[in-house]
Amino acid sequence: MSSKRSATRALRSVVALTVLGVVSVLPACSDQVAIDVQGVDARWVHIPGPGDREALVVTSSEDEATSSAGALAQRPLFVVLHGAGQDAQLMTTFGGWSDVARDQHAVTAFAQGVDKSFNAGTCCGTASVRKIDDVAYLDRLIATVSKEVGADPARVYMVGFSNGAMMTYRYLCEGSVHLLGAASLAGTNVSGCTPTRPTPFLQVSGTKDDIVPIGDTPSVAVAQLGPLEPGDRAVRQVAEAFSCPPSRRTVLGAVTVTTWSPCAQGVTVRFDVVAGLVHMYPFDGSYSATQQALAMWGFR
Repeated sequence: MSSKRSATRALRSVVALTVLGVVSVLPACSDQVAIDVQGVDARWVHIPGPGDREALVVTSSEDEATSSAGALAQRPLFVVLHGAGQDAQLMTTFGGWSDVARDQHAVTAFAQGVDKSFNAGTCCGTASVRKIDDVAYLDRLIATVSKEVGADPARVYMVGFSNGAMMTYRYLCEGSVHLLGAASLAGTNVSGCTPTRPTPFLQVSGTKDDIVPIGDTPSVAVAQLGPLEPGDRAVRQVAEAFSCPPSRRTVLGAVTVTTWSPCAQGVTVRFDVVAGLVHMYPFDGSYSATQQALAMWGFR
């Protein structure tokens, strides 16, 4: 069995537990973190502000050793948000975003939710109940990592899985940084707001996702998460808000791709529906949401 397929099955097992909030993966005590990716450095970076917040930041070992301060400050920044019941360190093992830091000479910052959750609006967990200001946390994360680690605060991209994807929707509405690209993977909009700043946007959903479904199928986790906007409806609202033209649809094997382009300011909105995909990070031998997002944002 391939390592990627093993990872996706492991993530499905994690997600099955997240609704119950029983996953326990804790950050390491030291700043430096050993992750199973060659050619990168990983460390915890303190994010100042209310509460004890951090982000796990991954960079290319080669860049850190050989690049000038000016070159480091020009690197793009990818902000990655985990799902409910998960944390930043676990998220380094899925989706290949740690490899992206190395391969794209970029900085990948894995955000750390409060009690393994982000306040995306009506969801999820402790962060939502306590009304944690996660928009402000992400603003501070971008500013802190850009300054202390070295990245271009004008070249920021955000991707979230599940609860993290919901938080990405909210950040598109309320964040102070105008993202150059955003992706919601197995997520939806629970904030009640509609993004108005045109941003290249990718929504990925699975036909077998019973936690954040598409269409009129109710979520099996509605008792824990509350009513959820279907993912297909959320992305169509984004397309409408960005003044997109009528969509066009293409079927590529198991993936149905709906594209709106060009929208306002020339951006593209895209909705990928993966046949048979359950509520898990879409990353295996047949479909990689990470690579699809990178290609959409102009990375090769």
